[in-house]
Amino acid sequence: MSRNDQYRQLIADVRTAYQSGQRELKWCDECQEVNLWNYWQGHGHLDARIMLVGQDWGCPWDAGAAAVMRNIQAMNCGQSVSYMCENENPTDRNLIELFHSIGFDILTDDSRLFFTNFVMGYRVKGTSGNFKKSWAMADAEYFRRLVEIIRPRILLCLGKDTLKSVLGCFDSTASNKVSYNCVIESEKNPVVVSLSDGVPVYVFALAHCGVMGTLNRNRGSGDKLSLNRQKNDWAKVLPVFWSDPQLMNTYWKPAIELLREIETSEEKRDWCKEYSAYAPQADKHGLMRDIERFIEETYKNGVVIGNYHEIMKSLNLNERQIVKAEKVWIDTLPLYGAAAGLAYHFRRDHFCEGSLISDSIANGCVLRLMERLYKLLTATPRLNAGGLKSASL
Repeated sequence: MSRNDQYRQLIADVRTAYQSGQRELKWCDECQEVNLWNYWQGHGHLDARIMLVGQDWGCPWDAGAAAVMRNIQAMNCGQSVSYMCENENPTDRNLIELFHSIGFDILTDDSRLFFTNFVMGYRVKGTSGNFKKSWAMADAEYFRRLVEIIRPRILLCLGKDTLKSVLGCFDSTASNKVSYNCVIESEKNPVVVSLSDGVPVYVFALAHCGVMGTLNRNRGSGDKLSLNRQKNDWAKVLPVFWSDPQLMNTYWKPAIELLREIETSEEKRDWCKEYSAYAPQADKHGLMRDIERFIEETYKNGVVIGNYHEIMKSLNLNERQIVKAEKVWIDTLPLYGAAAGLAYHFRRDHFCEGSLISDSIANGCVLRLMERLYKLLTATPRLNAGGLKSASL
């Protein structure tokens, strides 16, 4: 049976279970996917690398869900409508900001992402609170089947109940001896579980980004609704995503190969040095096309991290060292030090237009930083380490 057929069979099985009348929660007839969240990110995304997992969707018949349900009905009719059109749900709005912090624009369809909830049924009334363990136990088999079909590298669990439910599917547990904030901040986050064929999946404990989850994550902080702590938590996802074997083959290796070609070719190096954003030159050998694709993919894959200045300050990196990017110095950098250096060169181009090509690429700075990142990503046993703990994002 193909993966698409397996997925469609799963939807049918979940629907039948909820329509049997033996469940406290109900099925939503408008849902033609495994979960309503799939309408945001998930339709046709059977090769997604990151699966976002919430607790349960809530009540589709609640007045607050009216805008989203109109959008879903329109999508079912083949109309090109965004899930987020007129959707002011605070959790969804915060997710936009959190995903943006790691380089993803979830306002556009992204086949690398799959959104779902662990519990696949819907509340008859009320949108949150009073979550029941029995709901999760009833859907555990279905969720595990979904993960085996999608085969994501990363599971992002929003909230303690979600984390416990997900780990329970893989015969693993979350600690009850410490607060959930401690679980999130632990060096054991993420937990690595395995698919049935032994392929690893990285399970991240994250705060629920709704109002209550955000308040709990900011306990002891002056700004109760700030997402800064959560952005730091989400930043730990990036090294695991960057080291995805698929990304190694489709992004890292081709990018480094291109940069090495420029480094070893005097003609291509000179072309880069003479590059000007204000006086375009002939695109010899398709070099400009290849460089533009490299730049686009580097941003798309979240490799140009946002808070590089904070990391530079935390690791005492100065601009002069980064601009020179000498190999002896680069070889001393931890993972996020190298990432901060790379981001500096990319972001500097916004203020000194053309410098990324005419200086940073032409002089091999980007190549040396990319090679350092690649080496660390392929050698670091625990990918949430490598300088991240000491360098807040």
